[in-house]
Amino acid sequence: MGSSNSLKADTKKQQQLLAEYCRTGNIPMGLMAKPERLPHYRRLVYNVIYDTLASAYPITKAYLGKEKWKFLIDDFFKKFPNQSPQIWRMPFGLFKYLKDYPNPHSEALPFLAELVYFEWLEIELYAEKDLALKQNSSTLDSVNLNPHHRIIQLKYPFHFLSVDEAIKAPKATFIVLFRNLENYKIEFSEVSVLVAKVLEALPENNFDFLHSMKKVAAQNDINDIEIIEKQANKLLIKFKQLGLFL
Repeated sequence: MGSSNSLKADTKKQQQLLAEYCRTGNIPMGLMAKPERLPHYRRLVYNVIYDTLASAYPITKAYLGKEKWKFLIDDFFKKFPNQSPQIWRMPFGLFKYLKDYPNPHSEALPFLAELVYFEWLEIELYAEKDLALKQNSSTLDSVNLNPHHRIIQLKYPFHFLSVDEAIKAPKATFIVLFRNLENYKIEFSEVSVLVAKVLEALPENNFDFLHSMKKVAAQNDINDIEIIEKQANKLLIKFKQLGLFL
């Protein structure tokens, strides 16, 4: 038993050392591998990382251009200790790198992390495991909310403008992204801050849409019940047509 555990520990250590080499290009002490073969490993790993990130973030790549994009990926590859065992989740590390690690890219382009995150959410919503669905049809007092959704606030309107246009016209905006359960496309809808709060409040209000509307409206000094009910009906129809309410 001790020999088996030792073998596993040694193997894990060698994997960690090889990963370190692949990231940095420097051969760490203790790595038991033929030096002449190491550059091939590093090139293969780098190519996988590069191609996967290019597929994940086509808008970011196109905006940065070939040289800046390669500079970003080279830095990410060397400095970020990616731990994800699933290759489709690996691109999320680029957002974490831009957001949480000191780097020259976020300093020069403060919008970059948000752009990458916006693109990432499409991947996440498309690839995440199917969640259980309720069978009831949405009504004002019992919404069947599409579980494959995210509510985010953007500083830049990347959802309807090009990157160049969006960064020149920053605007705080709330977006609901969700998976269309009929065609699996990722849809998004811009909503007001009040509607975003209503959607976020649904779980704590037993998915009663009208009650959530009234509650959030009252918190914002809106008390005209007739207007609230009329708006709730409009939104119910709209979100059912879009596929956010099932």
